[in-house]
Amino acid sequence: MPRNTHLNQEDLWLSEAQVRVRGKGNKIRFLPLAPESIQLLDHYLRLERPSPSAAALFVSLKGRARVLLRAEQ
Repeated sequence: MPRNTHLNQEDLWLSEAQVRVRGKGNKIRFLPLAPESIQLLDHYLRLERPSPSAAALFVSLKGRARVLLRAEQ
């Protein structure tokens, strides 16, 4: 069943090559990030992210609305 994933900036740990996600039963898990993903996310955060002050990791171009990712579980 698909679930929406709400990622915040604080969930992304580029220096540790990990992302923190909440799974079934609100259990916290740490997932590894590939080197290519780290480079792309770092680029996005530094140069392309519309609103650096928003808590959500992925935001709309207007910088206010959270962009929802669909994750398969």
